[in-house]
Amino acid sequence: MNSFYKKNFTKDKNNIFIPVLQKKNREKFLDKIEEEWNELEKQSFWYYFRKKIIFTLIKKNFKKKEIVDIGSGSGINTSYFNQKGYKTLSIEPTYNLALNQIKNKIENVYCFDIQEDIPKQTSKIFPNVALLDVLEHIEKDEDFLKKLLILLENNGYLLITVPAFNFLWSSEDNIAGHYRRYTIPKIKELLNKNGFKVIYSSYFFSFLVLPILLFRKTKKIDERDMSLSKAHHSFLFKFLFYPLYIIEFAFIKLKIKIPFGSSLIVVCKKQI
Repeated sequence: MNSFYKKNFTKDKNNIFIPVLQKKNREKFLDKIEEEWNELEKQSFWYYFRKKIIFTLIKKNFKKKEIVDIGSGSGINTSYFNQKGYKTLSIEPTYNLALNQIKNKIENVYCFDIQEDIPKQTSKIFPNVALLDVLEHIEKDEDFLKKLLILLENNGYLLITVPAFNFLWSSEDNIAGHYRRYTIPKIKELLNKNGFKVIYSSYFFSFLVLPILLFRKTKKIDERDMSLSKAHHSFLFKFLFYPLYIIEFAFIKLKIKIPFGSSLIVVCKKQI
């Protein structure tokens, strides 16, 4: 742990690192359905395959075996990176989600907001960053990326996943508090504009596009409805689409771009 963290953070009674000058309690996120989401993550083929795809690109691109997992949620990816031998620092601004990571035996869990709780003069404290289905939750995504550029080390890498295509907007987006879905041209423009050089980008989960569209056409969407999430995270989808996932995984491993999908992934580098 470098001097920045030692100086500015302290462990609380739950072994979560919080800012020394903590001025407010963290708001709860998805409080009423949080346990449902946590169980979905543990059992979901979607999360399982996504972390495999993410890690193959991290392994190919990140020069240091260090990752800062920002907006790490319940820690499913943090735990996976640690298992693979990467030193991972987890940053989750929502306290009860950070607490869930502690319950799951994850270490180096920090609860703070990088836009609000880091002194303005701070720079170059993150070696590499994983931003996994986080950017769509941030109202001012451009401001967030500008801050991230300052905090990333020179030649540091950033890997982003986000949901793709607004025409796929569903109840799941409403439940999760999304502001938008992205396209590759849009996110590349955003990254290039704010000091990042895109190395690789692709859509993935192409086989989920049609099921999501069909589901939306045949079922009334309700903001409290979890059935879409449960359906496309289920074992049945794993059974049906496993061969297609294997093909997608092979394409991404070879850095072949997939032309459409319900999600997209981008690897980029800080330009200096």
